[in-house]
Amino acid sequence: MSEFIYNINEIFDKALKDRQIQCYYIPPYQRGYKWDSSSIYDQVPQMLLDVFYAYEQKTEEYYLQYITVKKKNGKFEVIDGQQRLTTLSLFFYCYNNISQSNSNIVLNKVSYDRYSSMNVFEWVMDNFQNTDLSKEKSQDKYYLLKAAQCIYKFFEILQTEGKLPDYITYLSNQVKIILNEESEFVDSESTFANLNDNKVPLTNAYLIKGLLLTLSTKYVSSASRRQTYKEILDQRAIMGRMWDEIQSWIQQPRVTHYFFGHTDYGMERLLTLVDLPSRSSTNASISNIVLNFSNKLVSANSSNQNLHDELELFNRFNEVVKDEKTANDVLSQIKHIYYRFRDVYDNIDDSSLYNKIGYLLFAKPLKRYSVKRLDVLQNLIQKNRNDFNNFLKSKLLPLIPVIDRSHIGDFRYDSSNSKLTNLLLAFSVFPEGARPTYRFDFYQYDEESWSFEHIYPQNPPKKVTIAHEAKPIVLTALKTYWKDKLEKELNKSKKSFAGMLIPLIRSSFFDEYIDVKNKVRNDKAIDVDKLEFLYAKKLKDEHSCGNMALMSGGANSALSNNPYIAKRIILNKKEMEGYFIPIHTKTIFHKALSSSQKQQFNQDLTIWDDNDVAAHIDWMIKRNTEIRNSL
Repeated sequence: MSEFIYNINEIFDKALKDRQIQCYYIPPYQRGYKWDSSSIYDQVPQMLLDVFYAYEQKTEEYYLQYITVKKKNGKFEVIDGQQRLTTLSLFFYCYNNISQSNSNIVLNKVSYDRYSSMNVFEWVMDNFQNTDLSKEKSQDKYYLLKAAQCIYKFFEILQTEGKLPDYITYLSNQVKIILNEESEFVDSESTFANLNDNKVPLTNAYLIKGLLLTLSTKYVSSASRRQTYKEILDQRAIMGRMWDEIQSWIQQPRVTHYFFGHTDYGMERLLTLVDLPSRSSTNASISNIVLNFSNKLVSANSSNQNLHDELELFNRFNEVVKDEKTANDVLSQIKHIYYRFRDVYDNIDDSSLYNKIGYLLFAKPLKRYSVKRLDVLQNLIQKNRNDFNNFLKSKLLPLIPVIDRSHIGDFRYDSSNSKLTNLLLAFSVFPEGARPTYRFDFYQYDEESWSFEHIYPQNPPKKVTIAHEAKPIVLTALKTYWKDKLEKELNKSKKSFAGMLIPLIRSSFFDEYIDVKNKVRNDKAIDVDKLEFLYAKKLKDEHSCGNMALMSGGANSALSNNPYIAKRIILNKKEMEGYFIPIHTKTIFHKALSSSQKQQFNQDLTIWDDNDVAAHIDWMIKRNTEIRNSL
């Protein structure tokens, strides 16, 4: 394959004459013309505007994409690039029409196999102004007519502004194309298939990648030497690998979810954080021309408009990224965002920054205070480490509520109490005695619909069926309880009746014990009165914050209204099954929190009573102060 660089004038003249070629030939295996012109974001308006921006900025050279051809029967068979060649041809036919010029550099320079009996461009010029496009049944003729209408509208605006002749001169001389000439022995259709197979869906991220990699490539090296086609491809491959690395990392569901609160479109969400140049940086005359042109284009149908809406992010990039410097600046920003994100998420030696940012992103908004995710991410990107830590402190402290004796009522159970949620969340995100490597699982926390769990059941049932996991410990406690109860009754009997009723008492107690034991073993409902020792005395206030923990939806439903002793065992089983049980919830259900000097937890792990609630509140106040002081 040989490559040659020509300006547009030479593409239609010198490139053909030097090889004694008649014209460019569009073979039958090529698809028809498909470039759209419905809105300013479609291919035809974009080519018009890209050249216009380069012309206004006095860019010395502006490159379009390559075209690939091979010699065949005295013509250049176009293997790739027919859409560009056709659109360029329409440019000059329209200009010739509007300027009444007799000089048309593309006249008879592009021919179609499917239109061998006519010059399709002359047919377009004869029909585009007076044709109702809705009646055109041929798809490629429809797009050709529509493109001509679009080009003509833009040229009329430039003509009014006195810029059209200079625009065409710039297009002819400064806009360039690299012509790739394949060997005559190459199989054209196979090459065409290789170039067009495995097309990637046109997502925002894919299109922005193509835009940036194309514009950021240097056609001239630092030594003022024109770079070869292979060197340009190598540059793009290096940048492409970096892009793919960023995209692969950010699109991991847990990573995307941590930063953006969702598990999809990670790369597109990252790209929204890029600080693009302002549209107002374009001078007023350019802006007015573009606005005028945009207003003249009306979307042909709603499906096209939907596509434009879906590609809004790409369109924002495409409107302002028009040159090599801007493209490279944007790529540098994307790499910077990537490195800052990885510095937070992948620092396995110190997770403090990860936990602080995560708390800000996933805590509940309070009544008069909330934190915007975008604000957090932009500050992470823009500030140095010291300034960002100060920002974190200023945002974290108002979000972590203060609990003290005079405001205990603010933290009483209510399904929508955000202050209670944030308080309990802080105890797990910033647990006492945690190592620097400890990190909270925000993904599981957010995905599993977390809610409040009453440690002592909110509504102790009249009957209860002991969960399978808790049967062994309940049976052991049951045996001890009934043995103690029997001993007390026997002692009373000895004093009152000189032991006459001892055999009867033994038999009655034994029968009742066996009945309860069998019901536990066989998943039968048991009167709570028979298990009163497991529920202890009803709490003074079961909705006190001291009786609360955070739990995922699945684990919460499994605990149900089981007694505390059963809940503790079920919780262990759920953690073994893969449920995420945060540190505070685990430790409080096992009464493993550090007690204060004033209030101690009961050592008995079969019951949860008012004393434990008071000890928990005492711990909450102490730990809340420690967390806030550490920040």
